[in-house]
Amino acid sequence: MPTILGLLLLAIIGIYVWENHIIDVAEVEVPIKGLAADIDGMRIALFSDLHGRPLNVGWVENLLLRHDVDLIALTGDYVRGRDVGSLARLGPLLKLLPQIAPTYAICGNHDRAAGWDEIKALLEQHGISVLDNSYTYITRGAAQLILAGLSYPYDSIADLQRTLPLSADTIVLLTHSPQVFRPEHLIMMETERTLWQELMQRPSLTLVGHTHGGQIKLPLLGAVTTASGQLFPQEHVEGLSWEGSGWLYISRGLGYTGMQMRFLSRPEIAIITLRGAD
Repeated sequence: MPTILGLLLLAIIGIYVWENHIIDVAEVEVPIKGLAADIDGMRIALFSDLHGRPLNVGWVENLLLRHDVDLIALTGDYVRGRDVGSLARLGPLLKLLPQIAPTYAICGNHDRAAGWDEIKALLEQHGISVLDNSYTYITRGAAQLILAGLSYPYDSIADLQRTLPLSADTIVLLTHSPQVFRPEHLIMMETERTLWQELMQRPSLTLVGHTHGGQIKLPLLGAVTTASGQLFPQEHVEGLSWEGSGWLYISRGLGYTGMQMRFLSRPEIAIITLRGAD
């Protein structure tokens, strides 16, 4: 009996370590119609929902160099709750990332609650470019794409219009939550919701986090909930999906909210490769 209990304890510890401390590297290829030949093969490393969780910067550096990433995207929630001080634990990581590749960041809901202006300033001090309802051009060879960043909260058509230009270039949108594809839940007039949906047809790819992949999943039943508050949601939990006229990728993120525990929803860094498609 003691041997069985010992093996059971080791199994529990092993599952806990695997589910919470062994970061999954999700390699995802996204086929984009009309993608310029020189952009084909561009790799974007996606970090989301750190919530003040420090990472092994040596491991991260090796990972990013091994995958030869062109861009690094940070899609919000750098802090936990209203604790701006938790950002300090990310210092070594935030210092490293721009040394590997151009790094771009946007605002999440925790960042807004904790004080976005201060967090934004700290990110910029580390050499990270903040896309705050704005966009920039990324050049590769003789081609370019538009990298846009929409800040949380989603309550302004004017912000979305500033963020997403009318352009023939491929647009990759960084934002925090898949809620951008659920305008029925946004606080705005019906005519504004319709315009919101129309504008969200412009990105070829949208990269988000926020959901933590549910953080806790039950076998067969899936995620108990996501940050949407819906019980056992069937969509917008994690991974790649087709939304409207473009792709959506939802990262499980790296940190925690609430209970510091993950189960069947390991922390994730995604390596997104853009591919041309007919």
